[in-house]
Amino acid sequence: MSSLSIAQIIGVFVREANQRLAEMTRILAAMRDGEPSALHDLMRRFHSFAGIGGIDGFEVINSLAARGERECRRLMKEGATPADDQIQRWSSMLDVLRGEIDELERSTSVVRQMPGNDDGSRRVFTKAQPGARILSVEDDPDQALYLRSVLEGDGYEVRTCADPKQFEHDLVAFRPDLILMDILLPSITGYELARFARQLDDYQTTPILFLTTEGQQQTRIESMRSGGDDHIEKPVSPNFLLATVQTRLERARQIRQILDHDCLTGLLNRAAFHRELQAWVRASRGEGAIVMIDVDRFKQINDTHGHAFGDVVLSRLGAFLYANVRASDSVCRYGGEEFTLLIDNVSQDDALRLVDRLRDEFASMTQLAPDGKTVCVSFSAGVASMPPMIAGIAVALASADAALYRAKAAGRNLVFSSRQPAPQRKTA
Repeated sequence: MSSLSIAQIIGVFVREANQRLAEMTRILAAMRDGEPSALHDLMRRFHSFAGIGGIDGFEVINSLAARGERECRRLMKEGATPADDQIQRWSSMLDVLRGEIDELERSTSVVRQMPGNDDGSRRVFTKAQPGARILSVEDDPDQALYLRSVLEGDGYEVRTCADPKQFEHDLVAFRPDLILMDILLPSITGYELARFARQLDDYQTTPILFLTTEGQQQTRIESMRSGGDDHIEKPVSPNFLLATVQTRLERARQIRQILDHDCLTGLLNRAAFHRELQAWVRASRGEGAIVMIDVDRFKQINDTHGHAFGDVVLSRLGAFLYANVRASDSVCRYGGEEFTLLIDNVSQDDALRLVDRLRDEFASMTQLAPDGKTVCVSFSAGVASMPPMIAGIAVALASADAALYRAKAAGRNLVFSSRQPAPQRKTA
């Protein structure tokens, strides 16, 4: 979906707003008749008006709607029944809203008729950026449209989750980099959805930004307690929304960089590598190979030349592997002196030849120990095919590890594939 112009956003809002005003008039009539759910229904309708900000003509609408929502919330909290004079004030408020919406529609029509505005007025934002994925949890179509248009206009990929029951599905299918969460949702609160997301390993550090018309301190406290990273008060201007989203995404990227990478080699760590494997499978890339690598006689290197030199060896091997694979491949320090590779778009036989070439090149390099002596370091490796299924990841890793074990048993400084049989032991 491409970003909409301001005039287009206003046009959609006006069409929906007239329908909602009619609904609110019926709700007030039901309230006079003592309908128990009428106060909550009215509060939700006011809430739906109070989210679009930063566009000329919406200031009065936002202010009136926010005031109406606050009054409804106060009465609900007190457990009070709206008095007749309160209902009459709300009815008068609807008349003012109706007049503001009519004026907004007239002014938008004039803009469309001006020279140079045949496409429906200027675009909200046209700045192109590499697009992060943003999940907007918003049941109100007008507010969802506003958020989507602003964010897509700045280059982000946006999915709207209008039904909280679809939240878990959208997390899995869309895998957002950031979540915009309305607090007031049907049958559940945004706080509860945020707590659910924070229980999932993949979303413990994903930025969650709450959107609400409530600016009280208690609301901010509840946002933080439920795992939110920020609290944005509606109506929110496009520039403020974009600045907040950009800042939170960059901060999350920096945190993820620290959490996902090994501090010694700078390579992916084990947890991040497993996520890479899952992402590779989900992308259905076809052929691929897993490689398990282990430095030969690493304990002897540490015992003879010291652990500091052992760290140098690991760093150099990590840099060597990283420099000799493609950008589409992944390199990981799996733990200790073990490394793993995910080689994309390659058969097991081709991967075997590639890794054997790397093994030969690294073994021919000399390492200078602290005592001035030159040391030759080698590694052994096992190669297995990477199947295009999540359930096959553990099998592939185990197969590559078993092949590595056979390479070690055969004398080290070797590369075995998972299809190669174990070496036969000589008998006397």
